[in-house]
Amino acid sequence: MSRPLQITFALFTCALLSASTADAQSIAPGTTQTVPVISVSLNVGNMEKETRRVVYSPPPGWHIRSHRIECTTKTGLASYTVNTVPADWAWSFDDTGTEAAKANVSAAAQAHGFGGQAARQSESRKIMAEHQRTTASHHALVVDATARGSGFLGKGAALELTVYAELVYSGPAKVPARPPLLKPVR
Repeated sequence: MSRPLQITFALFTCALLSASTADAQSIAPGTTQTVPVISVSLNVGNMEKETRRVVYSPPPGWHIRSHRIECTTKTGLASYTVNTVPADWAWSFDDTGTEAAKANVSAAAQAHGFGGQAARQSESRKIMAEHQRTTASHHALVVDATARGSGFLGKGAALELTVYAELVYSGPAKVPARPPLLKPVR
């Protein structure tokens, strides 16, 4: 997907969502809308790999009833998953940890003495910093997409897909009550 087309798609989606939230008082609970919410485009050469994770969370008062995927292009070693994450569900993403752990083991085999130990500790801190932990306040869609070339004499890979979500309006979003203060503020 070209850059101007991506910008147009993003502006169109923002306009749809802002119009739906601006007219929230006039929308009856139970109203449904099907809108494009996520668009992913990956294109890699024969020696490259690209991975994307996109999370969509609907505006306040709206919930995801269902979704459908329209995959326009899938060539080579390309794959994707689309998951619905329930409200207040915590999930973690640790894709880089396995590759970094392999590098850590090889560094430990080569390093001797205190300097090697310090390098391993520094690498472990970097791994933990890259570890993603996310919590969604209400239902969300999570798309993981990967495209990988098939090697030196192989071909590249491409993946283009759009996820459409059927959203249901359940009424104005409830504002959470403020928890009582444990100590007075001075």
